[in-house]
Order: sequence, then structure tokens, then C-alpha cells
Amino acid sequence: MSSPKKKKIPKLVCDASVWLQGVFGFEESATRVISCVINGRIIAIANSYCVLEVLRGAKRIAGRFRLPPGTAETRIWNIFTKGSVQLVFDQPLDESIIRQARKKTEYQILSQALGLEPKDIPYVVLAFDKRAPLVTTDIRSLYNRRSKIERITGVRIMNPKQFLENL
Repeated sequence: MSSPKKKKIPKLVCDASVWLQGVFGFEESATRVISCVINGRIIAIANSYCVLEVLRGAKRIAGRFRLPPGTAETRIWNIFTKGSVQLVFDQPLDESIIRQARKKTEYQILSQALGLEPKDIPYVVLAFDKRAPLVTTDIRSLYNRRSKIERITGVRIMNPKQFLENL
């Protein structure tokens, strides 16, 4: 008698826009994606760059909405450490990671080849490395260039609603 096969949990890479809009409830489908991560239905993959960019965004949101100091960052860390998040700390968490990543020669080349801002390249590279789709709410950049990105890198770019429909 064979045991039933476990269903493989889908993986994805979320850019900062999905994390921030999802955690703070600014966009319904992004919130549903983050909910699935919290509940273990999806495994999100995040590296040092992603964590830092999301934490920086959380600080800006906290300032804009006058949240108590540390509240927004704590909310993010709780999800990163308690949800179904595969953290890939490829570098120590230091603000210089963001500046260095955006100045890397290979990221500059990829940025030009794909028609993206250098800040988006670390997400594309992580999705490529982990063979996971990249989910974004950034319609003007990543999503609008998805055909070219997919053709050149093989990385599938989706918005949160599309990803949820494919679960």
C-alpha cells in the first residue's frame, strides 16, 4: 500500500511592493498572498536585499501613518520569522547592501538588457536562482516588461491575483 503523496507547497518571490501592500492591507490580492504565506499555503523566498528593502518601506509607511516607532518593522519581522518564509541571508543585514546591489556591474548590465531599474534586479536574480515566479504589484516596471524578462531569463512575472488563480 502506497502512502498518499503530499501536495508540493508553491514557492514565490515577492518584491517589496507585494510585501508592503499585503502586510498593511493596501491591495486586496497582495494581502491574500501574504495571508497564504502566514498560513503556510505558500512559501515566500526572501534574501537580505529583499528584507532590507521591505523594512525600509515599512519605516516610511510608519512615518506616513504616524505609527509608534518599531511597530511596522515588528509586523514585518513577525511574518518573516513566523510565516512560511525561506530566508536566504546571503549577506549581513546592513543598509549598504541596497547601495552595493544597485551599483553592481552585472546588475547594471541586466538592468539595461531587461529595461528595468537596478533596484528590481535582485528580485529577478533571486527568482531565477530559486526557480520561483516573481510576484509584483509594480505594474509600471516589472509587470509591464514581463514578456521580455520571461523570454530572456525564464522568470515568470505575475501579479498577486494571477498567482492566486494558479494555486
